[in-house]
Parts: sequence; C-alpha cells; structure tokens
Amino acid sequence: MVWKLKNPFSRGGEPSPRSDAIAPDANELLQRGMELASRQYWKAALECFRAAADLDPNHAEAHAFSGNVLRQLGELDAAIAAYDRALASKADYAEVHYNRGTLLHQANQLRAALESFDSALTVNPTLAQAHCRRADILRDMGQPQEAEASYRRAIALMPGHADAHAGLGVALMALRRSRDALTSFDLAIELRPDFARLFSNRAAAQAQLGLLSEARASHEHAVQLDPRDAAVHFNQGAFLSDVREWQPAVQSYQAAIRLKPDYAEAHCNLGLCLQEMGQADLAMDSYNRALEINPQLATAFNNRGNLFRSRKQFAEALHDYHRARELEPGAIDTHYNMGQLALLQGDFAVGWPEYEWRERIEAAKAFSRRLPQPRWTGESSLLGKRIFLYAEQGLGDTIQFCRYASLVAARGGHVILEVQPGLSELLADLDGVAELQVAGSPVPQADYQCPLMSLPGAFNTTLETIPCRVPYVHADPKRSERCQEMLGPQTRPRIGLAWSGNPRQRNDRERSMTLRQMTRYLPDEFEYFCLQNDIRDADHETLRSSPDVTIRELPANSLPDTAALMESLDLVISVDTSLAHLSGAMGRRTWILLPYLPDWRWMLDRTDSPWYPTATLYRQPAVNDWDSVLSAVSQDLRAAVRIS
Repeated sequence: MVWKLKNPFSRGGEPSPRSDAIAPDANELLQRGMELASRQYWKAALECFRAAADLDPNHAEAHAFSGNVLRQLGELDAAIAAYDRALASKADYAEVHYNRGTLLHQANQLRAALESFDSALTVNPTLAQAHCRRADILRDMGQPQEAEASYRRAIALMPGHADAHAGLGVALMALRRSRDALTSFDLAIELRPDFARLFSNRAAAQAQLGLLSEARASHEHAVQLDPRDAAVHFNQGAFLSDVREWQPAVQSYQAAIRLKPDYAEAHCNLGLCLQEMGQADLAMDSYNRALEINPQLATAFNNRGNLFRSRKQFAEALHDYHRARELEPGAIDTHYNMGQLALLQGDFAVGWPEYEWRERIEAAKAFSRRLPQPRWTGESSLLGKRIFLYAEQGLGDTIQFCRYASLVAARGGHVILEVQPGLSELLADLDGVAELQVAGSPVPQADYQCPLMSLPGAFNTTLETIPCRVPYVHADPKRSERCQEMLGPQTRPRIGLAWSGNPRQRNDRERSMTLRQMTRYLPDEFEYFCLQNDIRDADHETLRSSPDVTIRELPANSLPDTAALMESLDLVISVDTSLAHLSGAMGRRTWILLPYLPDWRWMLDRTDSPWYPTATLYRQPAVNDWDSVLSAVSQDLRAAVRIS
C-alpha cells in the first residue's frame, strides 16, 4: 500500500483531521488523511477519510483509503466493507479489487479472493502482483498447474518479482518437478539473498531431489540468516524428521516454540518426534497442547489417534480419526490410518476401502504405478481378458497376497504377475499365473491392472473367506535335496531363526530384537539355523561367540535357498518379516513373534492367523516386552521336547 501525496499540508503540533481556518472540501480531507497515513497516524487518517466520504458519499478514493487504514488497524471486515463501497462508486478500481482479494485470502475465503483478483486483472491485465496473488490462491486450492501459469504471467510482467519466483517453486514442488523448483528458488534467492525462508524452500527442493547434504546446509543457512524466525526452525525440524534424526528435530521444533509459543503445528510435529523416540507421555502432551491452541488442526487429531492406537486405546483413536476426517475430508493419512485400524480389528468391510488410500501417501508416490489400463475392482468380468497384477510393497506383502492370483484366474482372467527380482524363481510355478515377469520389465498389454494388495478388497474378503489353503509357495526340489545333503543326518529337531527385519522400515524398532535377546531363551536340545542374510554387526558377534547355543549359517544367498532350508526344518521362529510370510506360505510350522501393537494383518488377541493356518502367534503383553514373548517360546519349546 503506497500513499501518494499531492500537495499535502500540515498544521504544527498534534495531527488533526481538519483545518481550523477554513472548512476543507473532500479532496483536501483526502490529502490530509494521506499525509497522516504516511506518518502512520492511522486513527487520525481514518477520521479524515471518513469525513471526506461524509462530504462526498461517491468518493471512491475516500472509501478505498478508509479500507487501507482499517486493514492496518486489523479491522478486516470493516476494511472489506469500505472496499465494497469504493467499488460501488468505481467498479473499475483495480487496486481496490486487489486489496480486497488480499484481505479475503487472509480470511481464507479463497474463492471470493480469487474472484477479486480476477476482477483486478480484468481492469488491468498488467498488474503483476495480482497474477502472483491469484497463483498463491490456486496453489492453496490444490491446483498447482493453474498456479504455475499465473506465476509465469507475473514473472513475464515483472522478471524481478521474487515472490513470484518463490511461489512458482512451491507450485513446481507440488507437481514433483523438483529440479525446476530448485531453479525458481535460486532465482528468488538472487533477488532476495537475505530472506531466510527462501533458503528453507530451496532446502525442500534439494531434499526431494535426494541432495540431503545440500538441503541440510540450506536449512542451516536459513537459521543463521534469521534465527528469530520460528518458521525456519520449523522447516529445519521437518527436514530432520524426514531423515529420522529425531533428537535434532526436537531441538528445532523447541526453538520454533520458544519464538512462537502458540505455534500449533510445531507442537504437533514435536509430538510426532517424541512418539518416534518412545516418549509417549511427552508426545501426548504436545498433541494436546497443539489442539488447545488450534482445535481445528486435523493433523494433530490424526497423530494423536496414532498414539492412542499404539496404546491400544482404540475407541479414542477412532474418535480422533473421525474428527481429523471431519476437519479435512481428503486427508490421506487419516483415511489410511482408519483403514489399518479397521483391518487390525477385523472390520474388513470398512478396512479395505480405506486401505486403498495408501497409494496416495506422499512416501508411496515414488513407487506408485501410473498405468494405462483401468483398475480391476472385482466388478468387471475377466472372461477372455488379460489382467496385470503387480507387487507394490515389500517381499512379505507379495508373498502374502500373491495367493489371490488363483482366484483371479478362476474368474477367467489371463493373469500376468510382476514381482520383485528376489521372488521370480520362487513364484515361477504359482497357481493361476499365466505369465510371470520381474519388476522393471515393460508394462505388458492387458485389459485390466490391479496391485496385489488391492485384491482382498476387490474380492470383498471377510475373515471367513480368506483364501488360506497352504502351501501355495514351494521350494525347488533340487535345491531342497542339495540342502538336505549339506545338513547331513538329523539328530535333533531343527529350528530356523529370524530375529530382525529391514532396519529402514519405520516400525523396525518395535518389531525387531537382537540375537542376544533371543539366544538367552533358547534351550540347547535343538539344532538352530540362521535364516537371515542381512545380519547386523552386533548379531554377527553373537553368532561367532554365543555362549548359550550354536546357530549354524548355511550358504543361502536367495529366498529360493532359504525356502529349501525351511523344507528341512521342523519349526521356523521369526519376528514379523518376509521370512515369516515365506514359512507360512509354504505351510511350514511357524511361530511368529509380534510387538505390542502388531501390523494389521496379524489382528488382535489371537494365537492363530487366518492367513497362515500353520502359524502360531506370540504377542508382547506390553510395549517392548520381548522377555515375556521369549519366555513363552522357551516354555513351549521345552514342552515340545518332553512330548517328543
């Protein structure tokens, strides 16, 4: 807002809206008001503008400048009303349309704001700032492509418009054009090298490109430029959370909160970090504080719902998920979490549709498939049709849900199955599969497509209709024969062990244990075999010098090798990894050791699995209580020895 003065006059002493000598006309009052406004005497200026409007009710400038002052005073509704009066007198007042749009945007009335900016541009298409603000709204409305076009028009009109370059970068990030976004942020930084938040934006683009060292440096520079800006600390915390550096992220969020105690989003994200660090009570305090500050913060309800779920407070979790969905109906994480909770509780009718939201999660977008064929949802006939089924998550997920290929084939479909390279040999003879290909191969010609983990929903699977016939995965007979020769004559029962999973998986801390924890409970009446290929350093040491039991390592460089070994074992004991799924799919006797809150597929409060009839489930009675689980395993092993 610029106050253009035209022959301003001033009396000495305190500002006054009127001259003592001669009663001024409306234009003189307007000039006097502009002088006072330029010196930030807002209330006195407002008196002048209102007096001018009283003298001339159709004086558009008097109403417009009243709106500007009211905006400075924080009286937004009154400012909008003043702008409306100005436009009633002068409908082609581009600056007023622009100012009105800015206030409506500030009030989150996005569509009304967009209309005001469009009106401003109808009057004056060269108003670069209006193009930029219009783009901001389109971006906020989830229309990044349209926003990009408006930002580029603003830049064409004003190449030195730093905000337009920065906004364009944000829109390009939403379009996952990270390299182009980085270029836009760099151009904005050239124009405003002292603006800390631009470096935060650049860091986000660098992180999306996998340039983590550069992103870290950009965040640090942003904090150095403006250590009093809570937002740059918040952005740094978000980056550190994404790379799972929880303690430094906590420090960044705490710095943001010190600068801005009512920063609800920072309290919410702080809670997430504390939850990941196992500090559940402090996390709950942070979520509660976030919701005290902003009871409309959907993310805080979603995150608190997750914390309730981790404590098995399912009614409270469901309440928070519902509240989050009411506040933000399109919240992807909330729908996905509701799906997992429903499946965990055996409510498949609710669970499968909500679980479909998994493909929209940000972390999954890099792996999601954009295929030309329509998705098969179970409704269309497959007679004479080709259908492309493909793996989408981990090896265990593929092993569990590839069983549906035979059901698809039974509907008349010609099944083409794509799996991870490590599973291609193992699943080569899978029932129902006409063609098998490895991930990375060209997409085949097909009439329909469906990811494996959507098939339970497509078949409206219930607890009673889970296809649970095992085995449906088989070891190669020649590999099994070679493995048996390697093992030699059996003198004791043979048990395979798997105690940890992929360390990069988000819940690995809960589902994995150390080998040392396990061996303390293993009776020596058995012969034990390591089923894992990926063994952590501390576990290698235990394997070399275990004082309690001997665990043999056989050359098993692939899942087909592991399957052959499993054929020669009497029992597999495994935490929740792909090896547990492999053993269960082969129909081997399998004991699966589960954390306090298991993955949804193991459900609750049962020792059997409807997915794997030969599996027995051992559950933690409290968070991180592996001792109770292993004690029960030890007792059952000793009982088995006595029975035999």
